[in-house]
Amino acid sequence: MKFKGGKPNLKPGKKVPVALKLVAPDAQQIDQVRVSVEDMRRMRANEGDFANLSDARWWTGGLASANVVLGAPHEEAGVVYVNEDLLKQEN
Repeated sequence: MKFKGGKPNLKPGKKVPVALKLVAPDAQQIDQVRVSVEDMRRMRANEGDFANLSDARWWTGGLASANVVLGAPHEEAGVVYVNEDLLKQEN
């Protein structure tokens, strides 16, 4: 079975609250975000998996969100690296 050209990840994981850290537009591909190795483990996610990044503040009602691809993990737990251009594109 393939999903969007790749093998689907059917392992159930946890939602992980993270803080946003903007990175320069050239630092990564626009549709990718990077989370820590530990957060990837908690989500049971792999590099290249689809994820939904959303603002947890109740007054946004989940409307401030982006569908993204998980890039290579980093070592800063609890932080998601987001390309500045992605943030502009999705808002």
